[in-house]
Amino acid sequence: MKGFRGIEIKTAGPFLTAVDTTKYPDYLKIVSEPMDFAKIERKLKSDRYGSIDEFSADVHLIFSNCHKYNSDPVEGADIRAMATNLRNYFVELCNEKLGPLDGM
Repeated sequence: MKGFRGIEIKTAGPFLTAVDTTKYPDYLKIVSEPMDFAKIERKLKSDRYGSIDEFSADVHLIFSNCHKYNSDPVEGADIRAMATNLRNYFVELCNEKLGPLDGM
């Protein structure tokens, strides 16, 4: 995923597309509202966001879903760290470009 100024965001990989429920069959039992960056992109292109806060909420949903599904302190640590780092990058970028948003 290319970030601000074309910087490659290597930690974004797991969040770019929907979770493969054939590999993770229990995912939808744990996560009630799946979200990924491809879905966000589709919503952006079809003008389905009424505000920047709605967009931000979907981005944060990606990270909260990750933490919820990968709650095991050992097995889920790496992907939770990736989500946290990407969330921090998103918050930093939004604060720099837009000012603080609701819920950040």
